[in-house]
Amino acid sequence: MPGRVDQKTNQMVLVPNMRWLNFDVSGILSRRLGLGVELENDANACLLSELSVR
Repeated sequence: MPGRVDQKTNQMVLVPNMRWLNFDVSGILSRRLGLGVELENDANACLLSELSVR
């Protein structure tokens, strides 16, 4: 996600370009998909994907 993620609550704290503030996107996706959803900042997720390929 493009913005800050609160790791304790797994919620978006601030997404400035979307004007989301304390938005529970993981909860909504989890309920709709019936799966567990973990959020991560997009830059951190890119770094993790780079490290996992090596």
